[in-house]
Amino acid sequence: MTLQGNTTTIMQITLTEKLKAKFAIILLSITLIALLMQTFFKKTYVIDTNSALTYSVRDDESQGGHSRVAVHVKDNKFIFQCTIGESDFAWPYCELSFHLFNSKRNQGLDFSKFTHASLWIEYTSEAKDGIRFQTRNYDPVYSKPGLERSLKFNVAEVHADFLTNPVTVPLKYLSVPTWWLEEFQVPLQKTLVELDDTRQIVIVTGSNIAPGDYTIEITRIALQGKYIADNTLYLMLLAMWVAAAVLYVLDKLRSARKEVHLSRRHQKDLESLVQLLNVTKHELEHKLTRDSLTGALNRDGVAKVFEYKQSHKEQDLSVIFIDIDHFKTINDTHGHNLGDKILIQFAQLLTQNTREGDVLARWGGEEFLLACPNTDLQHAVSIAEKLRNCVAQYKWQNNITITASFGVAQMQQELATEFIGRADEALYTAKALGRNRVVAAGSELEA
Repeated sequence: MTLQGNTTTIMQITLTEKLKAKFAIILLSITLIALLMQTFFKKTYVIDTNSALTYSVRDDESQGGHSRVAVHVKDNKFIFQCTIGESDFAWPYCELSFHLFNSKRNQGLDFSKFTHASLWIEYTSEAKDGIRFQTRNYDPVYSKPGLERSLKFNVAEVHADFLTNPVTVPLKYLSVPTWWLEEFQVPLQKTLVELDDTRQIVIVTGSNIAPGDYTIEITRIALQGKYIADNTLYLMLLAMWVAAAVLYVLDKLRSARKEVHLSRRHQKDLESLVQLLNVTKHELEHKLTRDSLTGALNRDGVAKVFEYKQSHKEQDLSVIFIDIDHFKTINDTHGHNLGDKILIQFAQLLTQNTREGDVLARWGGEEFLLACPNTDLQHAVSIAEKLRNCVAQYKWQNNITITASFGVAQMQQELATEFIGRADEALYTAKALGRNRVVAAGSELEA
């Protein structure tokens, strides 16, 4: 009787282990297939002359400019003609807008899972310049019905030197202009790029375009993306593995009650699983809040500093906007690979020369933001001046001389966007005064 009982138990254990192995293989297969599909299966949205979309053009005439714009279709291409006239208007432009709004659904298109846009576009006139690619998003928090300007501007500019055909614009490089955030008093949580209700795709002439006649031919605009956003897929896979781990743990606990001598081994297996899940969760959180190139925080990561300030209003908070002077010249002269290395060294240099409690974030491109808790304006200016000297005296690769401009502001009784905007204005003042200097917000003079 005992021998038969032991044999039955062994057979049950063997069968259970086989089921576990099959279940693990299924989970691994699902994970592998999901990752492969995420990599190779894309969805595409195409805008061309065959698309059933309305489009419109606009120029700067309503803002005091003398530009003129027209568009027509020829040989399956949009022929976008723009005459930039001499005027006192500082930012002349022509733009072509493709309207994506669906009146039946009362919304635009969701491009939040899309990764990049490919533009088959070229200047066919003698005069040439860059272009600005824009998406304009609706959100009831900041958009006003009937006011087109209140759609959020998500912008990426392609300079003339890089205007290939086609040109690829990664959507992660889109940014929201500060002037738009200031004009519509956008809350901090809405300051980042949004693509979930895109009402327009817009092609605009370059921001520093000179007077002249320009012709742009647009053959096709294709936006490509994934059926499931990376973050969503990773969280789904993590949830699946967590559920599997929970089932596994419950089974181990049940077995432990029957066989006490295996409890220690089961406990070690449980601890290993929990540690693996914690590491995976930490890596995901790190990826979501860190800039992939420099390792500094991104905008999501630094937002927590401002949230903390709002709940601790009695403590001072200052920020320093930092911009590498003439960084485009470095990229154009030495190439983008060296430019990326400079950005990495620049972030490391700033981190090494700031205090333990200061928080560095890459704001975009060659712009960085240093948040200084418990620091008033005078001390923040001193920190900025120290960093300015460090940058100017550092021995950079290829004997390149690099300087940086700094804009400093201390938070008052104001919105975070107003606070950041004042620091940004101080930075632009520093650049206007000749660069390689520190300017504090509220002053037209160097710090």
